[in-house]
Amino acid sequence: MSRSTTDSDIRFARVACAARRFGLVAGLCASFAGSAFAAEGVLPADVVAALVRKVAPYERGYAARAADGFVIAVVFAPASDASRLEKDLVVRALSERMPAARVVAVSDESLENEEGIDLIVLCEGVDLDETSADAAKRGVLTIGLRTEHVENIRGAAMAFVPRAGKPRILVNLKAAGNASLDIDARLLGLAEIVTENAQASK
Repeated sequence: MSRSTTDSDIRFARVACAARRFGLVAGLCASFAGSAFAAEGVLPADVVAALVRKVAPYERGYAARAADGFVIAVVFAPASDASRLEKDLVVRALSERMPAARVVAVSDESLENEEGIDLIVLCEGVDLDETSADAAKRGVLTIGLRTEHVENIRGAAMAFVPRAGKPRILVNLKAAGNASLDIDARLLGLAEIVTENAQASK
């Protein structure tokens, strides 16, 4: 016996469709498992790049910005050897995964002087106060690579981190609001929402 389609059916179908589109996340775990970054609690650069390419369009301002050429700034702390190394790996991976975008390396000290940036990726050791203030003025998505990057309102709006051997998307809605971002509900349904005290809820 057939039954009519309900609102719950529609919501479930939408979430299932979004989950299929993000099916790549599970497949990326194999490349993550053997990486040297895994021991440090950080996803490898190729996984980060794949997630950026997949997730960026779910911020509703993406299409307008991408129409004129999309610029990704990989922000690093110049005094840190680890930050400079991570910057090199992430820039290379993003350039390979997103050839249509222009990927630039920018120090956290000079970020405010850069023009035309459409998305910011944060490396280890950057000044979160400066980068989040810059993202808020620009109205662009900032993605961190560590949990601490997204744990407070002065941090990133989003972070990609390993959880139980799998890539996980974290979202700080207050930080996203500060940058006037409009993140698609389908992505929020798959993400872990982080509050200012770093307690996650669904």
